[in-house]
Amino acid sequence: MMNNREIADLFERVSQMLSIRGDVVHRVLAYQKAAEAIRDLGRDVN
Repeated sequence: MMNNREIADLFERVSQMLSIRGDVVHRVLAYQKAAEAIRDLGRDVN
């Protein structure tokens, strides 16, 4: 199973790839915010 840090890292990578691809800014920001939220959780989401 993955821990929060690993999941957040994946979300961050997706946001970076979307940004490079020139995707809609709102989608990029949504993935960045999700990564932050998952990192800040007190327990693992798995």
